[in-house]
Amino acid sequence: MKNRTRIVVPTRPCQAGMFEKFEEDPYDVELHGIMTNDEFTAAIQALNNLIKKARPGKVDGALLAAGPLMVPLMVWGVRHSSQMKKRKKHLQVGIAEFNANNPTLYMRWNRKPKSILTIERREGQDPTAMAEAQFVGDMVIQAMPPHHNNQVAPNAQPYMTAPQSQHAPPAQAPMPSSHVAPNAPQQYTMAPPPAMPPTQAQFPPASHATAAESSSGLV
Repeated sequence: MKNRTRIVVPTRPCQAGMFEKFEEDPYDVELHGIMTNDEFTAAIQALNNLIKKARPGKVDGALLAAGPLMVPLMVWGVRHSSQMKKRKKHLQVGIAEFNANNPTLYMRWNRKPKSILTIERREGQDPTAMAEAQFVGDMVIQAMPPHHNNQVAPNAQPYMTAPQSQHAPPAQAPMPSSHVAPNAPQQYTMAPPPAMPPTQAQFPPASHATAAESSSGLV
């Protein structure tokens, strides 16, 4: 038998020993950190409320008290068998509800080596195994290079990046003079005008200077 860490739910007799209920007080129960005290009490109370429907009544007590008589004892035996079947049915319903509401825990009724109710963790929910898995995941994340998702393969770079993002923008080609508007500045097509001779740009002609002096009365 596989050795598991589990909670063994104790039972105690009630109704003069004619019925058994599960112990709701976790004081003497070893929980192994699987459940808290409040969780254990709430789960066992819900289970006892279900199997309570199969408890024997006053009639069963009277029939059992008349044990020396054969007929009452036979009737009690029939009723007791029916009550045990109902108890088993309600117990199965309660176990199924507990397992559905607690996906990390597993409650089961064990028949061998003795009939006991146990609660254990499901496989894969062990805290040590979960901590180891988390540690391995953290190590893998730390080993990954930064910006791993933003890197692009060298062969794929020409297809993913435009040429303008890697080089300076190309120089603007000069426009032919035939395509330039008349009033537009000719930045690329027109050559600078030739420089004028210094005598023509800075000094007026001699004839003009003499005429100007005669008209002003300086001569």
